[in-house]
Amino acid sequence: MNMLAYCRTYDINSIQYLTAQTRHALREDKTSQPRLRPGAIPGTQIHLRPEDPKPDYVAAFKAFKKEKGAGERKGAKLGLHIMCGVSPEWLAEAGDIHDPENPRQRQLLNAAVAWANTWSNEGVFDARIDLDETGSAVVDLFVAPTAEQKHKSGKSKLVVSVNKALEALAIEKEGKKSRQYSALNTSWAEFAQANLDPRLRRGKPKAETGKEHIPPDKYREMMERATKAEARAEAARVEAERLRTEAQALRDGQVAAVEKAVTDATEAAVETLCGVISGDVTYKAGKDGKMTWLVPDVERPGLRQIFKTLRPALVQMREFWTRAQAVVADAEKKAEIRAAAQNLMKMVSRPKPAPVPQNPKPDPHTSDHDRENSGNDFDM
Repeated sequence: MNMLAYCRTYDINSIQYLTAQTRHALREDKTSQPRLRPGAIPGTQIHLRPEDPKPDYVAAFKAFKKEKGAGERKGAKLGLHIMCGVSPEWLAEAGDIHDPENPRQRQLLNAAVAWANTWSNEGVFDARIDLDETGSAVVDLFVAPTAEQKHKSGKSKLVVSVNKALEALAIEKEGKKSRQYSALNTSWAEFAQANLDPRLRRGKPKAETGKEHIPPDKYREMMERATKAEARAEAARVEAERLRTEAQALRDGQVAAVEKAVTDATEAAVETLCGVISGDVTYKAGKDGKMTWLVPDVERPGLRQIFKTLRPALVQMREFWTRAQAVVADAEKKAEIRAAAQNLMKMVSRPKPAPVPQNPKPDPHTSDHDRENSGNDFDM
């Protein structure tokens, strides 16, 4: 398994930064709220000093300076905020990555503090691990490196000196004073590998990958936008599929309606013509005394409309129909004609057969001789 040890570093340039970080740790700022895990208790953390669970980094910095007897240099950095992390899989091997009882939580915090103290002259003044956020396996370190500052008079005093500590570490790990933050990553990875797990290693330097670190808030915003865009795309796809289904159903319904109308009209026409031949449709005098074709009451609603359409032709051919009716005057002939008409209507309303392939593929198991003689089914 590929397990990494890494760190990200931010300069502490003012007391206001420490105040903001205190509010963040107490979950009193806006940026902390989106990071909370659903169902987590805000402020669930592991602290450097368990007896003082509520962080106050301003007070801790002042207490640190007083205890060390260290002063500040005008305009200089007050310290470093270093986020030391390892792959969450390392924590997961010993339990839940958000469980404060997971023994590796305290091991990670203690190792990060011990590492920073090795190059900062015991400069760690506070540290914590957040357990209420989505992420895990990250220690927030607050470090104020100190060094002796000598004056021309020969006197010296202890002061907070970030640059001096980083330059010394950069020369030791990278061979250049300018590669200070790269040196921090290298140093932490080596320490974690030696004191936590030999499988932990440093990731590739930014100079090799060219990748820019994306802050958690920015990354979360990007992922939220991507999620919303994916949701919109999925909704559009579902809507398009719905419209396609509705359009197909409408088309199928229209085709079915047309096919039914054609079938009904054809059946009614056949029934009408067969009725004329069999005598069910007759040419008699109506109530007004005029000769007309009479259609018996039938359930088929289209029959009368079809007969109305055919009536002019029937009138012109009335002599033919009279002779035809005379031929089939007996009951047996009428029954035969009705049966024939029913069979004809069944043929009209019968579903269309499936289309036959134009060029069926030959059976690989049939010989050429069989194929050549397969079309002759009759004796010559």
